[in-house]
Amino acid sequence: MTPLQTRHVADLQVLDPQGRGQPWCAASALVLLGERLFSVADDELGLAGFELARPAQAGRCWPLLAAPALPEQAAARKARKPDLEALCSLPAAAAWPHGALLALGSGSTPQRCNWALQPLDAAGLPTGTALPFDTSALYAALRPAHPLLNIEGACVAGERFWLAQRGQPGGQPNRLLGWPLAALLDWLAGRSAPTPPAQALDCPLGALDGVPLGLTDLCALADGRLLFSAAAEDSDNPVADGAVSGSVLGCLDPAGGLQLLGRLPGALKVEGLATRPAGAGLEAWLVTDADQRGLAAQLLHLRLPI
Repeated sequence: MTPLQTRHVADLQVLDPQGRGQPWCAASALVLLGERLFSVADDELGLAGFELARPAQAGRCWPLLAAPALPEQAAARKARKPDLEALCSLPAAAAWPHGALLALGSGSTPQRCNWALQPLDAAGLPTGTALPFDTSALYAALRPAHPLLNIEGACVAGERFWLAQRGQPGGQPNRLLGWPLAALLDWLAGRSAPTPPAQALDCPLGALDGVPLGLTDLCALADGRLLFSAAAEDSDNPVADGAVSGSVLGCLDPAGGLQLLGRLPGALKVEGLATRPAGAGLEAWLVTDADQRGLAAQLLHLRLPI
């Protein structure tokens, strides 16, 4: 597989309530809005924002979910965390005239079936209180076809909303689930109940060093394709962590055509992906999850000739 070359930009830090920097750990998604990167983490309750011009500077945090503070002990934290694994930007609507960010729980346990919608202000910063959504009914409707439900990515591409269901070794395949964007906006506005996906695209990614690849994030490209990250993690269920062989990037076109672009260096688990056009190609930012409390997520940068 073609090796991809990345540049280490920063080990991400955020300001704690006392104004001190602390590691932003277990980053699980990334969105680029203007000159600012936003991230959620799978064992945190909030949203972090980082200035693209100063990525090594500690970022700001905003609360997403009104919940008791998570315990520091690893097993207790894993049991109670909301597992925010996906983040996407939403276009302007009556209730959020400057757009919004939507953070999504993975659905892998009953405690992980919450979404949070954070409206943005005219400067692209979070404003007001995040709106909570219990998506148990939607995830219950998905579970018969995906018994090991594990939503790892989300994006809006044109007039369609996509979720990335992560496959498991020896189990269900990687799959992209799509709905009309209007249907999503109707659910969020309370005008209708969630419906089954209008489209499902299987993503047979193969393996890396003998370990099956699973989708970890998703973002839309201007030409209609979907860029994705995937990691080879040796775990056969959506809750337990496993040894990671490495990560790859790839593209999927709306008809289901799949192209693996190459392997990222080392054995990092890349969990977040954001891009913007750059010349004849793209520049991309990636974040990693070390699955270790206290170890900061790495922010990486690379250029893609696609």
